[in-house]
Amino acid sequence: MPDDQGLLNGTNASTTNVQLSIVPSDLDFCINLVRQAGPTGAIYGQFLYLQPDYSEWFIYQENPVMISYPTANLCPSIVSLPNYYYNACWIEVQNMAFYKAESSVRYYYGTYGTSCSINRGGGGSSSGFAVWSQQPSSGTKSNKSIRYDNGTPISSSIQTLSTTGKYVQVGNGPTSDHSYMQVSSFYPNSLPYYFSTSQTLGPLSKSSPKIVEGRGFIIKKGDVYFKYNLEGLNVDGQDIAFIDASDEVDYSKIDNLNNVLLTEPFQLKEDSKVIFMEESGFADSIVASKALGKEGYIHYKVELIDEATGNIVGTIKNVNLNASNVHTTQKPTYSLNTKGLDSKIVRAKITLETNLVDENSGKPTTTAQDLSHIPPAIREKRLNIKNPNIILTKSYSEENVSLAKAIFEQLELEKPDIPISYSLEQNYPNPFNPATTIHYELPKAGNVTINVYNLLGEEVATLVKGEKQEGRYSVTFDGSLLSSGTYLVRMQSGNYSKTIKILLIK
Repeated sequence: MPDDQGLLNGTNASTTNVQLSIVPSDLDFCINLVRQAGPTGAIYGQFLYLQPDYSEWFIYQENPVMISYPTANLCPSIVSLPNYYYNACWIEVQNMAFYKAESSVRYYYGTYGTSCSINRGGGGSSSGFAVWSQQPSSGTKSNKSIRYDNGTPISSSIQTLSTTGKYVQVGNGPTSDHSYMQVSSFYPNSLPYYFSTSQTLGPLSKSSPKIVEGRGFIIKKGDVYFKYNLEGLNVDGQDIAFIDASDEVDYSKIDNLNNVLLTEPFQLKEDSKVIFMEESGFADSIVASKALGKEGYIHYKVELIDEATGNIVGTIKNVNLNASNVHTTQKPTYSLNTKGLDSKIVRAKITLETNLVDENSGKPTTTAQDLSHIPPAIREKRLNIKNPNIILTKSYSEENVSLAKAIFEQLELEKPDIPISYSLEQNYPNPFNPATTIHYELPKAGNVTINVYNLLGEEVATLVKGEKQEGRYSVTFDGSLLSSGTYLVRMQSGNYSKTIKILLIK
């Protein structure tokens, strides 16, 4: 770096594995980079802009953004895109993590990964490949690739390559797009060590015949980093997929997130064999316990929903985490007892509730540095990058690791408890800033409306409007756009009506 000390912001003696990529642009020098804090520590992304200014250089350094908290991280790799953003990948625990800088979605690929690399076609191409080496439960090493277009991975394009080395590097082809890119693979496990080159990655010869999916979320706020992912759901030998979830949606909003934590429909019978794996936990339980304090909580549940009626058939998991019961990452495999269950078409649904929503989540990062030297095109695009604190996770593999496990913990399906009366409970937290959760109960199906009013009687939000089945529900109210003060929440259903006061303090 041509500054006074030659140092990057936020680096120290433990910084390692720095990888950089120059943005394909005619506007001076734009550089994206990733680096690690220690050999397996947190991974940071950063943007640099360099401009020759007579005999000196103007240098802008974006403050580093942590894109993977301290965990078992390896082998970061990065590629800049023509829109000034970047894609990155690394091995996280045992999967290849694919990071799209301007998205609130994180992708995970493969099983038992050991190294990875990412690159794009030449010229102005925004397409390319991420590749990784893995050793699945079969014990046979293999190299895999996934194609991305316009920065977004195409999850149906997983390919098994002809190479089998432990370390991989993907290179450009002779054209200015993603066609004819190849992988160099190094085999260091036994003599003779050797390099080999894969077949051409594009155009694709075929897509994967079978993809095993997972879906979940990451919450990161301050020192809290929590990950949940349900994967390998298999019912009577059939792998169950999740519904489509666009990259263009802001999943830092919990309602948007919960809408896509849903599987495709499947048939469930009294004697069905149901298996799935669950990854959940905090990066550091001691740090998380302190950070959560007295009021912080993460509540998630996994339920079966009747496809025909929308009713809850039963609850598979119902977990409420707070400072007293945090735990580090666990990855158990479960089987579900469906005895006594009527044959029906259902979906599995994950629902998240938490008060760890960051009011700045999903908003562009800010900087106090002088930006006058930076061209408007870069200021409008790259410097408006978002860093959401709640992220949707999608995982894809060609192997269902759940089925390979020998030990399963059996779960009993908890049948829904139908309320005996209507109820609108006091919101929590209260006072709140900016979001709060409101629970309500319905003893029978019917039309429900829940509205929010200011003290002048003016409606400021509609939280619920429409038909609901009997059961217990919750809804989140976001007061980000409102001023501090007291508001009224009114629920009506049939002859039932109740109003509560809530307090927004900013």
